[in-house]
Amino acid sequence: MKIPSLTFAGIGLTSVLATGIVVAAEVDWRALFERTMRFATQQKVDPSDMGHILVEPGDTTTADKYYARVTQKLGFDIQTSHLDTLLEYLGYRGLHAVDMETLEPSLLMPQDERGLEDLANKVENPNDFRANTALTLAAFKSDILLTARFFAPKIVDFNAAPNNTKGRDPHKPGWRKIVRLKTLPGSRAASRGDVEFAYVLFNFFQEDPKAFPFATKSADGKSLVNQSVNNQVILVPRSFRKGVEDSVYFLDYQPFSVERYKVGKALNAAFDTLDPNNSKQDYFVPTACAQCHGHDREYGAPNGQGAFPLGKVNYLDTDQWYDMMDFDFPETKSNHDVLFDGGKDHASAQYKAAVKVIWKLNSEIVHQNAKALRPDGTDAFKVAAGKKWLSLHAKGEGPADLLKRVLGSKPWASNERSLLAMLSRYCFRCHSSMYYDVFDRAAVLNEKGTPQQPGPLVTYVESGFMPQGRVLDKAEKDTLVQYLKALK
Repeated sequence: MKIPSLTFAGIGLTSVLATGIVVAAEVDWRALFERTMRFATQQKVDPSDMGHILVEPGDTTTADKYYARVTQKLGFDIQTSHLDTLLEYLGYRGLHAVDMETLEPSLLMPQDERGLEDLANKVENPNDFRANTALTLAAFKSDILLTARFFAPKIVDFNAAPNNTKGRDPHKPGWRKIVRLKTLPGSRAASRGDVEFAYVLFNFFQEDPKAFPFATKSADGKSLVNQSVNNQVILVPRSFRKGVEDSVYFLDYQPFSVERYKVGKALNAAFDTLDPNNSKQDYFVPTACAQCHGHDREYGAPNGQGAFPLGKVNYLDTDQWYDMMDFDFPETKSNHDVLFDGGKDHASAQYKAAVKVIWKLNSEIVHQNAKALRPDGTDAFKVAAGKKWLSLHAKGEGPADLLKRVLGSKPWASNERSLLAMLSRYCFRCHSSMYYDVFDRAAVLNEKGTPQQPGPLVTYVESGFMPQGRVLDKAEKDTLVQYLKALK
């Protein structure tokens, strides 16, 4: 059974400031909670199975209108596009989406003439690649393309029926490959759309922990083995009017098997907890994208001009991925490192090179986030979190300890490590980019509240309302509640 949605937007919790930015009104969390409990009782479902409490999924009509608006702004016909036509728009004719999905990162980032020739020989259309005068060794050495492959717990369906097969983790591991492209000089994106960067995110799932988790070409080259199930794109403009114009643009492309990456409107994923037999839902551009990428307090709504000036690229937190691999994916950990191309030796040059790529990406992402902050600075934690990661990995270091990753002026005590670990495991997935960061002790205390003025945190966890996207057994839930109540 698909559980009916209960949404914030449906109960009128937004208002418009003079700047035109739609913001959430002060939420009476207790009234919302009680309403949710009544709704769950009426529907005869567990409150933890209430879908889309905090993530507005959007719809196809809104997606169509958004694509039409952005098409006019960028001079690129999104609604008839494929991922390859987007790459041509950015100046990458001769480097196809299937090349980006399947080729090794080391091939895609050549640093000498031999490496550039190897790439030219391996791409799908070597003649077009060689004819593109923008794809030079100097260009690649200046980082026109950065790419990395990594473990991705954020896309795991934790609500699906667990796998009890020996040698397999209970949940199917997720992996991602990111490709960041600089818009090339002379391209339509540079001249008409004023686009500076494009982030292309390929999403994979791994059946066998021992197997290679990414896509490879079939023997005849006409299909992909373990293709990316969905391909998300964020375009970053070179400049925008702060608080008024779009700070990012959200696009979605379907898998290789669907007309070679035909444009899509939604990511099918399991971010909210639903029926284990029907756990995935469609999350449409731009609404769901915006809510998880900067417009969280607006529940994915744009400003009064229909734009998304608070949109952000989410930084890449390798440390939390290591947490999740330790918590839930021991079989995967025995076969692969979180940074797939770094190898298991964290002191090796290979590993440090893999970290360096993430470091470069996060440096750019922090810069973009800082340009798209709210006027009141309530989302500055997103910049602070990215900067913290950069400070911990400036020399290619491996995973950092939990207590070294804290944000804010109030450190976590050593005897609070167990609580922090549980927050990382169950809450970071959303509360790294939405509302607050769980590594900020003051923010967690604020959510807990005081005896005189309690906040929602303990009640939400006790009821099963939180965490979204995951159901805790009674013992685990009781432990988390106990730790939260003891926090002062």
